[in-house]
Amino acid sequence: AVQCVSNSIGILLLNAGGLGGPDFCDLTSDGVTQVMATNTIGTAAFVEGLLASKKLTPSASVVYSSSEVGRGLTGMAPKPVFARDDAECILDHIFGRPACGYAEKGTANQMMAYSYSKAVGTLFVSHLARENPDMRFYSVSPGMTHSTAAVGNGPAILQMIMPCMMPLMTCAGQAHSPEVGAKRYLDALLGKDMVHSSGTFLASGPDYAATGPAVDQGLKHGDLFNNPKLQEAVAVAIRQIIK
Repeated sequence: AVQCVSNSIGILLLNAGGLGGPDFCDLTSDGVTQVMATNTIGTAAFVEGLLASKKLTPSASVVYSSSEVGRGLTGMAPKPVFARDDAECILDHIFGRPACGYAEKGTANQMMAYSYSKAVGTLFVSHLARENPDMRFYSVSPGMTHSTAAVGNGPAILQMIMPCMMPLMTCAGQAHSPEVGAKRYLDALLGKDMVHSSGTFLASGPDYAATGPAVDQGLKHGDLFNNPKLQEAVAVAIRQIIK
């Protein structure tokens, strides 16, 4: 994909991802789980390739599409908790080893696997921000948006109930339009009224809600998202795979 880029990129939205389908915990030829490959490793390899080939402008703005469940969301997935802040622990999750705690198929495990894949991707982007201080890197959750295909390859039960639930959730103030979600991306990419430093993860405020103003998750989950040692461990683990 990097070889197909002929011009320098000044604004980049990394929006590839998904729940990984029914085979989310199956392994790719590289030994990586499908959900990690989709949400994390492929994106990391692409950005690393762009940086190595100097195809990002010196002041580029890069936004990674994270998720509300990447910081934990009541009723969907608990907050990701890593047993240790070392690369081997991160590899447990990337390779879907039993130690990760969700290596077996099932609806609950799929949401946990998705949650951890987004958390790992978010931590990697924060590490890139520290490595490239002249660029702007953000992880942004679009929030709970209706009329999207977010659960198209998710658990069957979610595919059945979400189309019916989304209009009700929107009316109840628990979801918003794709335009609202897209504005979160644009504000970060263009720097409009941006008061948050590069490397910040922006998502909805309360643990029980996926809408409303996007706030710095490091203020509430500093142990997870403001942890340079954990960010470094993620970078080391990912680079072992994509080198």
